[in-house]
Amino acid sequence: QGKSMCRVEQISNLHHFQVELFFQMIDQQLQELNNYFTEANTELLLCVACLNPRNSFSAFDKEKLICSILIF
Repeated sequence: QGKSMCRVEQISNLHHFQVELFFQMIDQQLQELNNYFTEANTELLLCVACLNPRNSFSAFDKEKLICSILIF
């Protein structure tokens, strides 16, 4: 039983390390994106996204469309 328990603990530690590394990489990428796009650019992208024809314009939002027009 001792060997089996040790193996499970190693897998858990390895998994924990991989998850922590993954989260750090995602945080770093998000920070780079936040530095690249200003808040106004991000808002404009969100407003224009309502014009996506996927699923018969299911994401269409009149308020977002008006918002994108006002930004221009």
